[in-house]
Amino acid sequence: MQNTNLALETMELIINHSGALVYVIDLMSYKILYANKLCQDEFGDIIGKTCYSVLQKNQSCPCNFCPLPYSHTIFDFPEGTIFEWDNKNSFNSNHYLFKDRIVRLHDGRLVKIQIGIDITKQKNLEAQLIQQRDNALTSFQTFIDSTIEGLIIYNESKQCIFVNHISPQIFGYSEDEMINKKALDFIAPAFQTQIQTIMQNGYLERYEALMQRKDGSTFPAILRSHNIVLAGQSVEILAILDISKIKEKEEKILKLALYDQLTGLFNREKLLIDITTYSPSACAIFNIDAFREMNDFFGINTGDRILIQLAEEWKKMGIIAYRIGGDEFAILFHEETNRDSLYTRIQAIHSKLLSIQLFFEGDSMNLH
Repeated sequence: MQNTNLALETMELIINHSGALVYVIDLMSYKILYANKLCQDEFGDIIGKTCYSVLQKNQSCPCNFCPLPYSHTIFDFPEGTIFEWDNKNSFNSNHYLFKDRIVRLHDGRLVKIQIGIDITKQKNLEAQLIQQRDNALTSFQTFIDSTIEGLIIYNESKQCIFVNHISPQIFGYSEDEMINKKALDFIAPAFQTQIQTIMQNGYLERYEALMQRKDGSTFPAILRSHNIVLAGQSVEILAILDISKIKEKEEKILKLALYDQLTGLFNREKLLIDITTYSPSACAIFNIDAFREMNDFFGINTGDRILIQLAEEWKKMGIIAYRIGGDEFAILFHEETNRDSLYTRIQAIHSKLLSIQLFFEGDSMNLH
């Protein structure tokens, strides 16, 4: 008997100094049959009372988060059943991790031995880590949304798994509509073969392509891609810069450089480029008789209107002309190989021009 008492005292000592909450709860009545010192220090005089009424605040029936809620009977969980669960206590706001085991006492009653460990610090640390992660994700999202480029992340199957908020604006889709689309779905059909070749041979660091919006319209873009491993998965990050406005400016600059601003015809610089590039058979030069005197008499605006009308007539005739001076124009010939046939062609154009009567206030002008 003495040895038995010593063993019980030793066991009690171990239980009370284990740092864990230890309960024995009757599964029929939910009454607490045993609670170690830490339980009583934390929750008071709880032995003999129903667990849900003394371990939780304002609880009048078995807790719905408990592994043995009132919707079950003790026969649903046979002897030896083990549960692991965690809960934030409504009395002290501490977070506990529990491990329960159903056993049978010597008198035949089924009880559960419930052992709880305070994991409040771990939960707080976990919450801090989650908050740090969320803050990092928010910062990352803010960063990628602040760029002027559309960003698309593709998985190994070249399906879109992420876009920043610029991409839907560029392509005219909603963010949800872009997710799971294939990479080629955003490429204009005329460029898909070229992009497929680039994808197969390894991405270039920077390349240009024609992209396609949801409505079918297209726009030029500079693409930059980079492959990385993200969360153990190989992904591709594609940056898309819409260069439509840049292209428009380039075209305007080109037009300023190679086109005559008054008539819309090619200018002298373009003539020199075409002569060098295409080696034409001949070049015919035309000017307007007494154009300077006409300008002096009627005014510059009148002269400009005459030049514009002359250019329009040439365009109607399908003639590609160059304005190389005030009233000087050039036409290149490429197709003639015979000198006589070339001369005949020039004469025909000249005759046609002479037949065009350009009138202004009753006065006509002649070309030679």
